[in-house]
Amino acid sequence: MLDLNTQSDVIVATYYPLAADFSMQSPAQVDADFPALVAIANAKPLIFQEIGYAAATSFGSSEQA
Repeated sequence: MLDLNTQSDVIVATYYPLAADFSMQSPAQVDADFPALVAIANAKPLIFQEIGYAAATSFGSSEQA
């Protein structure tokens, strides 16, 4: 993927804070993930096509903040 990024004018990403087992990580994970995504973009514009966080209890989440 990084090779493809070198040929692109912008970096487009989707973001869902998923753990390896596809459960939702803590919302605090954004604080670590976003700087990593910015670093991968390597000074190119970073466009988020989609950002989401599951609210279903079956995903270990809830609608409560």
